Amino acid sequence: MAATERITMTMRELDRFKVIQDVADVRLIAAQFVRPFVKWNKNDAADAAAIWEAAQRPGMRFVAVKTEDQQAMLALHRIRQQLVRIRVMQVNQLRGLLYEFGVVLPQGRRASIEAARAALASLADQLPAMLAEPPGSAYRAYVLP
Repeated sequence: MAATERITMTMRELDRFKVIQDVADVRLIAAQFVRPFVKWNKNDAADAAAIWEAAQRPGMRFVAVKTEDQQAMLALHRIRQQLVRIRVMQVNQLRGLLYEFGVVLPQGRRASIEAARAALASLADQLPAMLAEPPGSAYRAYVLP
């Protein structure tokens, strides 16, 4: 994904300086459209031959260059998606840790958080001293919305 973003940025910069129009007709081809044309193992020569062959096809679909606003929006979506994944991992970890002490939390983020609140309050005196605070602090810092 990083290579695609660099290519898009380079294409945008070249277009800004009007270099692309003077040199050649430069277009982007998505990798999934080139892949069927690769005949050998992955190397630069095979990739170049596949790109050339794919570009010669009359029905080839080319990719539009993204604007800076589009790339920024995609970056925000990726950041949010990663934050959601982290939150799900932490809720599941909390479920697993509490399960080791006999507390079964329901599935789902909201239901688990509500049940974990009650479970942590009731387990505070039953947990070993060195374990009593870390799950609670991790719970407060990362799981609560």
